[in-house]
Amino acid sequence: SIISGETSQEINSRVAALGWRADGQVAVLLGTRLESPDPDLIRKIARKLDGDVLIGVQGRRQVVVIGLLTHAENPNKKILEIALSLKDLFGAGDLMLGPTVAAVSDSARSAKAALAALSVAASREGLTRPTLADDLLPERMLAGDQLAKQTLINSYYLPLVSGSQDLLTTLRAYLEHGGSLEATAKSLFVHANTVRYRLRRIQELIGEDVTDARVAFVVQTAIVVGLISDTESGVRR
Repeated sequence: SIISGETSQEINSRVAALGWRADGQVAVLLGTRLESPDPDLIRKIARKLDGDVLIGVQGRRQVVVIGLLTHAENPNKKILEIALSLKDLFGAGDLMLGPTVAAVSDSARSAKAALAALSVAASREGLTRPTLADDLLPERMLAGDQLAKQTLINSYYLPLVSGSQDLLTTLRAYLEHGGSLEATAKSLFVHANTVRYRLRRIQELIGEDVTDARVAFVVQTAIVVGLISDTESGVRR
């Protein structure tokens, strides 16, 4: 029901009937099932780590909804800890952890992200088990995932356009010049140290280091998607 995207009310009714005890944040872990799945061991491990789980099998796919018994200050860290403890109870292949959501009633969003990430996993090499679904935002967006598109806009583009125009202009120039400080500075008629300072400001703004090649790709994708979205909706910034 979570994968199929039932309403929040329907999900709440179903999980209550299954004895769901978690009252905290939730994320969905998605991968291949073992030949002989062990749901009891999955539950036992999760409960030792102050979590609860719902387990479903669809063909070769195993879906585990991870919930924290109580709300945590750092739910991403706690849910990842549980997911790491469960990884060997999945079969070989890619294992995706959807984004953390506030409650089980919102778990369809986490499941959809994990499913979308699983569908594009072949585009990346050396993925960890589990991989965070939001670590594949550009790939998901290119495959037509609207949730990934909106996440890119909300997480990167909107914070950038809400800041100083100089920061966005500098970042676009930096990305267009392949990460060259000198070429960026020359194109903007500023000193290279000014570019360095602005890049540090950008890192503070989005929480990511754009001098990292992967981050640069993600952010450049977000800017392109954001600009197109603004044009389509008639927004001028």
